Amino acid sequence: SPALVLTGSLAPSNPNRLPLANNAQGWAGPEDPASETAPVLQHHPAVRRNVVLLDLDQTLVHVLPSGRFPGNAEFLAEGTCKLQATQAHEDQGLELSVAVRKGASDLIWALRNAGNVDLRIVTMNLEGAGVIKAIADKLHEDAVAATNMGDAARSSYLSSLSLIWRDLPVTVIDAEARQRYRETGTPAKLLPADLSLSLLADDRLAIVDDMPGMWAHELQGRVVRVAPYSVLASYTPEQLQAESGGPGVPGYLARLTADFSSVLNARGRVWPLPGYIATPSPLVCDKRYA
Repeated sequence: SPALVLTGSLAPSNPNRLPLANNAQGWAGPEDPASETAPVLQHHPAVRRNVVLLDLDQTLVHVLPSGRFPGNAEFLAEGTCKLQATQAHEDQGLELSVAVRKGASDLIWALRNAGNVDLRIVTMNLEGAGVIKAIADKLHEDAVAATNMGDAARSSYLSSLSLIWRDLPVTVIDAEARQRYRETGTPAKLLPADLSLSLLADDRLAIVDDMPGMWAHELQGRVVRVAPYSVLASYTPEQLQAESGGPGVPGYLARLTADFSSVLNARGRVWPLPGYIATPSPLVCDKRYA
């Protein structure tokens, strides 16, 4: 089992956030939320579930060999953990460090508890399943620690959150497709095999990724592009506050969670998130582990 080291808390601060304006620089949000109209569903929402596909590395987490991991990563993370690379690729045998983006657990919590969402991870990180397990294991350890401290409410919450992460289905893009993308730019990410392109016709698919170009051409219009997450990036003070938030100021993923939640709670809404556009990010990140 992977070795785990906690830096900071992996527990989200508040999974029940109110919708907020998307005015942070680089934010991929509604162009004009006030002018949005709500399309009418032509199907029975209780039967026809929405599908959300989440990228992993540089969207929810950042994974690097531990030797390249900065010592101050906790300022940009809910927490960090470590695991041993096991797949036959360039990091085989190396110890990897994982930084969990602030707000990632809130986003997972909100989508997994929405009741009408089929949530998946689709990643080119060959250690994707191990990364998810390492996060879930650490949350479980935190829950045990909370029990030992007599905080039953926190322990129960962390245990539930650990199960939500652990149960996330993970689709890993194989090494061949990953190499082909690097050499030719051929999109490597497709719908998981059990999903149908009818999701596009029914407007029931949303994809969250920092790189829309990794997806098949017919899916790129369904990508909500987020600014990439990197513990190696250089942030201005304004960008750091927009990414991580602060007292009374929600972070980047917290705003995305609020917008997803507002759509899920509004009758008649369809996917993708109404009015969302792909905007370039000012940050330059290491795409080796995308």
